[in-house]
Amino acid sequence: MDPGYGFLNDFLLVASSRVLLKQSIDAYQNSMHSMVSDDLIGQFSLSSSRKFHSVTLMKTSELAQRAQNFLGWIDKYLSGQVYLAAVYKQDGTNKNQELDQALNGKRLELVIASKKLAQLKKTVAAGASDEDTALLNGVIANLSREQKTIRGDIADYLEQKSDLSRLMEGYSTNARSAKLTMYNMESFITPFLKGLESIDAQAITVRLEDKILVTELLVK
Repeated sequence: MDPGYGFLNDFLLVASSRVLLKQSIDAYQNSMHSMVSDDLIGQFSLSSSRKFHSVTLMKTSELAQRAQNFLGWIDKYLSGQVYLAAVYKQDGTNKNQELDQALNGKRLELVIASKKLAQLKKTVAAGASDEDTALLNGVIANLSREQKTIRGDIADYLEQKSDLSRLMEGYSTNARSAKLTMYNMESFITPFLKGLESIDAQAITVRLEDKILVTELLVK
């Protein structure tokens, strides 16, 4: 796709590629480059002296082949998405295991810190000298801060696991959608396009005859 447009006298030309735009200009300037030079025009008798209100010519087989090529590109893209989803899923699984190990370590640290804290508070409550009590209260304060930090780390790891879970679910959803699209293309769209290859071309003509609008469908 390389869209382009241009003005030619009173006409605005718009094309999906600059090559087609040039071909349109050439056809306007020289009828030998236009549709009349196509063999199908003669086979459908569209070059006769009859005047048509409109003529539409479609090279169905060629269009079907191009559509299949486009679907092939889409299939490669979707296959790449499925592959990336599998890679991301494996990376996510490894990351999740690392987070679980880190969580287990922090939970063990929290248990140990909680036991130490309970033991120290029990010692202070049992009665100790003022000097020992002051020392123990300092240790208790440090352990309390450490306990708070550990709980913060645990909460952070849990949040990371939650974010990772949503991310992995998104990858899985995209992979399922890509697989479904690939299945539909392979099972329905591609066979339909292959069937269209049996039709070389088709044309639709519209002309006005004595207040009657006549439409013809021509198939080769």
